[in-house]
Amino acid sequence: VFNDVLDAELDKIEGPERPIPSGLITARSASILGGLLLLMAIITAAFVHRAALMSLSVLLAVSIAIAALIYDKWGKHHSWWGPVNMGLCRGFNLLLGISIVPAAITRYWWLGFFPVIYIAAITMISRDEVHGGKKKTLYAAALLYLIVLAAISWLAYTNGQLLKATGFILLFAVMIFFPL
Repeated sequence: VFNDVLDAELDKIEGPERPIPSGLITARSASILGGLLLLMAIITAAFVHRAALMSLSVLLAVSIAIAALIYDKWGKHHSWWGPVNMGLCRGFNLLLGISIVPAAITRYWWLGFFPVIYIAAITMISRDEVHGGKKKTLYAAALLYLIVLAAISWLAYTNGQLLKATGFILLFAVMIFFPL
């Protein structure tokens, strides 16, 4: 919602059929809706644990909301911070899911880095699709994809599951490198 609110002026030119530029909804009404949706998400996270207001789930939900707003306002216009910022949204999201078991967060917090890396690569590539790709971006994304694949492979190996995971890892590699 806030992406549309913050892009309303640009959408008057590039997407006049979108809800705000077309007059279907005002930017103010959309902002109120977006604020209510973010607030509902944070309140919902508060129900995960008894110490609701100070729970890690609430802190992660607030972090996701802040990261999303930063991306919508500034991040999407920044060449390297934007993709990392979008990745942070996804990394915090993964950790929010893990936070249902608080002990798991202290043990597996580092897993949040992999969505950051993967989504940063996807975001870098998607930005260049519109105007034609750049080789430097392509190589950087390929390197980030390789880091994620190596991490998944290492995790499978250290957990004694490499044989079972190999088919999925190869399929994942084909799915990300073939379009690249």
